[in-house]
Order: sequence, then C-alpha cells, then structure tokens
Amino acid sequence: MKTRESKYFFGIKLLIIFGAALVFTVLSLTIAFPAEEDAFIYYRYALNWAQGRGLVFNPGERVEGYSSPLWMAILAFSATSGLHLPEYAPLLGIACGALTVMGTYFLSCYLGLGSFSKVAVISGLAVFYPFIVWSRSGIETPLYSLSIVAFTSFYLAERTSVSASKNIPLWPQFIGGIGIAFIALCRPEGILIIFPVAVDRLCWNKDRSGFLRYLIPAVLIYGIFLAWRYTTYGSLTPNTSVKIHPDYLKRSLTQILSYFAYLGGIILIIPIMRFVFPQHQNSQTDHYRLSFLSLIVFFLAIFYTLAVGGDYRPHFRFLVPLTPLVLVIFWKCYETSGIETRRWLNRFPAIMIRFVILISIVLLSIISIVKNYSDQKTPVFSILENTFADSHNYHNIAAQWIIEHVPTEKTVAFGQMGKAPYYSMIAGKDIRFIDTLGLVDREIGKIYRFDNLIRIFLGEIFSGESLKRAAEKGREKLAVKSSEYIISRRPDFIIIESIFANSLRIQTLLSNRRFRRRYTSIEEIISGGKPLFLVYAKKPPVLNFDSGINTTRRNFKPPS
Repeated sequence: MKTRESKYFFGIKLLIIFGAALVFTVLSLTIAFPAEEDAFIYYRYALNWAQGRGLVFNPGERVEGYSSPLWMAILAFSATSGLHLPEYAPLLGIACGALTVMGTYFLSCYLGLGSFSKVAVISGLAVFYPFIVWSRSGIETPLYSLSIVAFTSFYLAERTSVSASKNIPLWPQFIGGIGIAFIALCRPEGILIIFPVAVDRLCWNKDRSGFLRYLIPAVLIYGIFLAWRYTTYGSLTPNTSVKIHPDYLKRSLTQILSYFAYLGGIILIIPIMRFVFPQHQNSQTDHYRLSFLSLIVFFLAIFYTLAVGGDYRPHFRFLVPLTPLVLVIFWKCYETSGIETRRWLNRFPAIMIRFVILISIVLLSIISIVKNYSDQKTPVFSILENTFADSHNYHNIAAQWIIEHVPTEKTVAFGQMGKAPYYSMIAGKDIRFIDTLGLVDREIGKIYRFDNLIRIFLGEIFSGESLKRAAEKGREKLAVKSSEYIISRRPDFIIIESIFANSLRIQTLLSNRRFRRRYTSIEEIISGGKPLFLVYAKKPPVLNFDSGINTTRRNFKPPS
C-alpha cells in the first residue's frame, strides 16, 4: 500500500515539475519579442571562429566584446556545425530556462518547503515575464541562472553532509570549486559567489580547510582562463566593462526596487515580517540556509547592480538570474514566519492566504504575457520566425541599409554592433565596423572604461574644479578623445542614431574640424515619418544616393 502511495505521489511530483517546465517553454516559444541586439555580437564572433578567423569581431582585431566566455564557447562550437545561431541560441536558452525551473523545484525540496510552496515557487518562475524574455534572448542569462541553482543545491547538500559526519570524502568540495569557476565563466559577476562561500566557511563555521578546497580549484581554473584572456586579448578584464557606470546610482536603485515591485512588492515584506512575528519550526539549519541564499542574492544581484549602475535595458537583466533563489527565500520565510498562527488570521483558511500571495507575485507577469498575446496579430512560434523580418525594428532597418548601400571592404562607424554586422557578414560583405560605443572596440573601450573615468575626474578635482565642473570637463575630454579616435580610423561611413544626435559625444564629433572637412551628410534614414539614422560619408560621396530613400520595406528578407 505504501509503495502504491509513494509511486502515486512521485508521479504527481513529476507531473508538477514537467508541467511547469512545459508552461515556461510554451510561453517562451510563443511570445513576440524583438531579438536581443547584443546576442548578434555573439553570433558574429561565433561565425568568425567557425570560418577560422578566431574569436574576433573584426578580423585581425583582438578585443573581447562579449560577457560570457562559456556561452561564447558553446555558440562558437555550435557554429562549426552549421547551426543557424539566431534560432539555435534562443532555443538553447529556453532549454536552460526549463532546466532551471525543474532545478528550482529540487532546491525547494531540499530546503524543506511545503507542498504548496514548492508549487508556488516553480509556478511563479515559469510565468515570470522577465525570466521568459531573457531566457529566449540568445545570450547567457538562462545558463547563468541554471548554474547558480545547481551550485546552490550542491553546496547546501555538501555542507549538510559535513555537519552530519566527519567521515566523508573531500572530493565534493573540489567539485564545488569547479562549480564556482563555471559560474564565473558564465558571467563576470559570477566570481562574487566566492564571498558567500567565504563567509560561510571562515566566519560561520570556522572551516578554513574546507574553504581552501573550494577556492583552489576555482582559482586554478579561472587563473588559467585569465592567462588565456591576457595572451589572446591583452587584457585581464573583458571590453564589456565599458558598460559599467557606477555613477548611475539612481538608475540601479530604481531597477532594484522595480524588480521587487514587479514580484508583487510583498516579496520584500514577508522576510521582514518573519523577524517581527514569533517564528515556529525555525531550526538553526533553516536560518543558515536562508542566510546563505540571501548572501548569494545580495552579492550576485543587488550589490553588482548597484556597483555597475544597473543595465540600460528593461526587464532587469542583472537581477533576473537570481529569481529562483529569491522565490525560494520568500516562501521559506513565509512558512517560518508564524503569520498564519496570528489570531486575527485564524478566520481565514491558510490555503486562501497563500493563494492571494501567489497571485500578487505573478499578477504583473500574467498581465504582461496577456498583453503580449493581445498585441500579436496571429499566434505563432515567434522564436522560429525569421528574426530579421520585422521591417519596423530600427536595428533591422540599419542592417538593411548597410547591406544594400555599403560596398564590401569598407569601414562603417556605428553604435549598434548586433544585427547590422552579423547580417552583413551573412550577406558575404567584408565590412569592418568601428563601435562608437566601445563595446567591441578596444580604444573607445579604454577611453570610457571606469578606471579612466575616475582618473580624469580626480585629475580635475585636484586641479581645483568643483565636483559638478569636474564631471562636466571630464565628459568633454572623453568626448573629444572619442571623436578624434573615430576620425583617425578614417571610416568610409559614419551612422548616427537620431536619439543620440544631441548627446555630448555626438555633438563633439559633429563639431570636430576634421570631421566637417572630411565628411558630408548623405542620407537621413526615415521610418514611419521619424528620422532614425543620419548617415555621413567621406567627401566626395562614395556613392550616389536618391534623396528621401524609404526604408520601410515590408517584404525585406535577409540574404541566406
């Protein structure tokens, strides 16, 4: 009888796990969302690798313009098999996201969550709209999230075994060190997971030898990678560090608060109430596990977001990967808070309270998903569509213009290094690109890198300038250096996005004497009656253009 019951409940568990993963997969495949521009940076690197040029964006230029070495390696080897990366990478990301949903259930089981809380955790994650968006983006976010969930489960299991018995093998700790290196290779901030492990081993449990067994493999593997990075790219840090803007404190704080608000707001209230209400069934082990998970969320999400100034894109890119841990922490805090034992709540069934909380957590995500479907003209598997088919997407418009009007073996200065460079390469055009934002350009990356910003700012302060004036003069100097460098590269075309036309960086470029002497405006790319891009070319014009070219072609298809 017990065997039948155990099989029955085991079948129910599998149904719940795979059901949540299926819901997540279907939503990820069917929502309509523009292809992530930065994913095409990976794709161009991967194609160059597959064609024997190495991990480079422009042949002969060594610069690490991608965030995840591990995701880059996966896509590079995939490209050698002839896979179509704009479709394969999102599908791979969705698979990682589905595995994360399933892995989060097992993490919930290990932490001893009740049946309802386990279902609530994976249900909330499966329909969490930002998690769906970034899982299908084609970049490393879902792989990073999966690695964090897997490592956390492994580490807590190993830590419990050490506490229970001293006669256990030590090799799991070395495997854990490899896991730390894996996370660090998924995302730059992944190396920060060293800090929660250090606090646990050195401060809480006084286990220095255990910490060293985690640290040594991680340092060895990551050290080998750093040596490869330096010999390959001449730098110990990726060029993507140009995106770090710690002075954007307001932006990062807004994103953090918005993230928790998107989760219903109550996601922050319950952990606080856990310490207000008398707790029950709150063992020391529960307290330790919650504290360790909270440290991981703090260092890898909150602290990192504050340190780098957040992200310029919506949907909380730096916070989303830690959502599985956030949900697990929330429901564990709720279960151990003693809220349901309050007299003023006794009149309400506990299950109804939990349903109300669950609905508040997933409500905004459900609204976003419903709105997404209502905006679609036809329900399609959007991830399998041609991602270049949207003629109204300004990235596609720019890529189309470059393919049709820029001759091969020319140089284009442009600020969007995704679709335009990738599809130009697919079209068979050997076009070299100068990234005016510095993501895949070493020199502009150096100009706007955080250490250079600080150096120039402090120099102005020591020269007697006020804080405000020092910041203004620093920005002016950087804009001048950037414009001088772009002009010195002698690009055949310079494409400027209209939304940045009035920025200091662009205005400095346009007012440069050498720029005005050497370049002339040849085109204003318009879509829907709005100017999108301004195109400048060397004097005399390289090509003859018809005025008022209309770039809203609906039947445009990328070259195969």
